[in-house]
Amino acid sequence: MRKGKSLQIKAIAVISLIFITLISVVTYIEYINSKKLILSSMESSGKQTVTIHAQNLSSWVKSRLSQVEVIANTQLVSSMNYDEIMPYFQKEQKNYDGVFNSFGISDSSGKLTLQNNVVVDISSEETFPKVMQGNNIISNPFPDKQNASDLIISMECPVRDPKDNKIVGLVSGASLVSTVFKENTDFHIGQTDKVYILGKDGTVLYKQDNSDTNETNLLKSSNGNFSELVKKALSEDSFLGEYKENNETKMLFSAHVEGTDWYMFLEVPTKEYTSSLNSLLYLICIVSTLAIVFLIITLTILLRRFFNRLLKISLIADEVAGGNLTSTLPESSDELGRINITFNKMINNLKNIIIKIKDVSEVVVESSNSYKDVSSEVVEQGKNIRQSIEDLTLGARNTAEEIQEIIISVNSVENRSKELVEISNDIDTMIAETKDRTLNGSKSLDSTVKLLDKMEESVSVSSGVITELSEKSKTIANITTAISAISEQTNLLALNASIEAARAGEHGKGFAVVADEVRKLAEQSAGATQEISNEIQAIQNQISNAVISMEDSINYVSLGTSSIDDIIGIFGGIEEEIEKIKSMSFNISEIAKILLDENKKINEAVSNTSAISEESVASALCFQEMVNKQESIFLNLSEASIHLDELSATLSNEILKFRIN
Repeated sequence: MRKGKSLQIKAIAVISLIFITLISVVTYIEYINSKKLILSSMESSGKQTVTIHAQNLSSWVKSRLSQVEVIANTQLVSSMNYDEIMPYFQKEQKNYDGVFNSFGISDSSGKLTLQNNVVVDISSEETFPKVMQGNNIISNPFPDKQNASDLIISMECPVRDPKDNKIVGLVSGASLVSTVFKENTDFHIGQTDKVYILGKDGTVLYKQDNSDTNETNLLKSSNGNFSELVKKALSEDSFLGEYKENNETKMLFSAHVEGTDWYMFLEVPTKEYTSSLNSLLYLICIVSTLAIVFLIITLTILLRRFFNRLLKISLIADEVAGGNLTSTLPESSDELGRINITFNKMINNLKNIIIKIKDVSEVVVESSNSYKDVSSEVVEQGKNIRQSIEDLTLGARNTAEEIQEIIISVNSVENRSKELVEISNDIDTMIAETKDRTLNGSKSLDSTVKLLDKMEESVSVSSGVITELSEKSKTIANITTAISAISEQTNLLALNASIEAARAGEHGKGFAVVADEVRKLAEQSAGATQEISNEIQAIQNQISNAVISMEDSINYVSLGTSSIDDIIGIFGGIEEEIEKIKSMSFNISEIAKILLDENKKINEAVSNTSAISEESVASALCFQEMVNKQESIFLNLSEASIHLDELSATLSNEILKFRIN
């Protein structure tokens, strides 16, 4: 119940806070917008009002100035006949029904004569020279010289001589300030707003309460913000500004009075416009507060009904948690009603589950009892099986040991066979290498025989060439012998020629010289022939030696060839013996391989037998372990069955806590 109330209070507080915030935000926004709208309307209205009244004042003053100008331009006034002019002024004053306080005419010296014949000196006034220059002037307010308590405004126009159009004087029409300004400043856009007229220099020319006229200059105000606004306003034809005075916001409007140096000002406190808005805001706040109170009351009633239904669901849930499955919630078509329908379905499902659990619990109790009986029987049978396995394991272990000894012997024979095969393989390798080397030696000997044959042929050819060369050298020797004989004969002929030349005396000197040269040539030829004979003899001796050496070389080559043929025959015998050894080694290797294969088969058979025996032992041990595990499992199963009985009893007790019917 406490939780329900807490949630209810939270919901009411949150919704109320949201509603209050929403109303506050909307109210504030509407207040700001309304305030802006009202102030905007006030600004537009104030600016328009000041402008219109400034224009009206300008029109009024210009009209009065025009009236004075008409009077100044009349033939009567232009004559400057005061006796006729004064009655005319009096008449015009009555015609204008108090608009003009007085009329007067002045000559060029500045002596102004009024309609009541009072003379006033205006030569010192600043407007006088301007008028005498031909300008129409509207003066600022100044005290009436006839009655200092009255302020007047003078409209002055020049008077011209009709003959030469020269300015001979001026006409002045004076109006009271109250007459000039009152009609055109008598307006309000608020209850406490103020209207006043300022001059170009900031001097107050008129106030509705007639205070501070011609005495106060607003440009010298102690409120700096206000004086700045006035300064800006006096420099513009139309102005709008805002300032604060004594914590109060005011709007300042101004407009220039055309044709004058005057400015019309309107001062409006904004609170006059926003006060009604503030009253409306207070009213809205009151209404909003009442609406919020009404909302809270309504929410409290509605949420109480809603949370009471939720509380009922919570109470039923507590009963279900306590085991009462007979309670139900009212069903309806709304959201909470759908929750109630779902909750009722959940209760029915829980009820069915409890019933099924109860049935299962009974089956579990029966199964547990069966497990205990079966486990006891299996444990007893397992003990018998374990004893049988132990006996079988002992016999299998003895068989395995005997088989192991056989395997060792077979492995020894197998190792010897492997060694024999390896030796046979080594012999084959050595035989192959020896055979290869024998074949290479035979090939080398064949090559040597061929080289010796070629050498024998070459030596035979060289021997023939040398023999032929010996024959040629003999021929050359015969030729040199002939040349030597010719040289001797030539020498004799030369000697005879010398003798004959000597006999001839002077005539034979030429022949003597030729004969002497021929003799010398014959001697040289004989010497050369002798040298050639000597060289040929030496060559013939060397050729004889070469022929003997060639014959010896041929004999040696023949002996070498014969010896190599004998060696080739020996290599052939070696090859035949190697082939025989190879054949015998191959037979030994084949026998060793067959023996190795047989040993392998024996080893495999023994190994298989050993493996089978070991597998039998391992299987027996494994089976024994499985039996032990099975016995342990069934013992655990028996314990689990006992524990299951306890759990079943506990479950039954828990099920009894639920009320189904």
